[in-house]
Amino acid sequence: MRHLLFIAVMGSGLGLAGCGPAVVVEAEGDSKPPLSIGNAPVDIKSVSLSGDILELSLSYTGGCARHSFWLEWDGIFLTSSPVQVPIVLGHDARGDRCEALPSETRRFDLTPLKEAWRQGHQQTEGSMSIRIQGTPHSVLYTF
Repeated sequence: MRHLLFIAVMGSGLGLAGCGPAVVVEAEGDSKPPLSIGNAPVDIKSVSLSGDILELSLSYTGGCARHSFWLEWDGIFLTSSPVQVPIVLGHDARGDRCEALPSETRRFDLTPLKEAWRQGHQQTEGSMSIRIQGTPHSVLYTF
């Protein structure tokens, strides 16, 4: 079961588990997408982490409409050392049929994911390897 997770994107968003899909935080400036959309192609150029903020440098086809981005997580921490967390970058092109190649950086607040880890592990400090599915990108998140 996949949970829709928005990570507050200082420009985008990640959410957390519950029973069934749930939107936790909308991406700033982005409207809440239906759960069935979000498969528009996007190229993740780079991934970085500063504190609780995941920063993704993206490029995509478009240029005539504001695109929405969010992160999805199935609510599962994969047992390993460190724990692995597979996430999916959702992308709604909002019907944009332009063919330019815009690039932009989106920032996502990982605090909701950290709080889910803390609650599930009953600890305050830890780390997790965040893997962005469909890409070779991952980042170690330590708190």
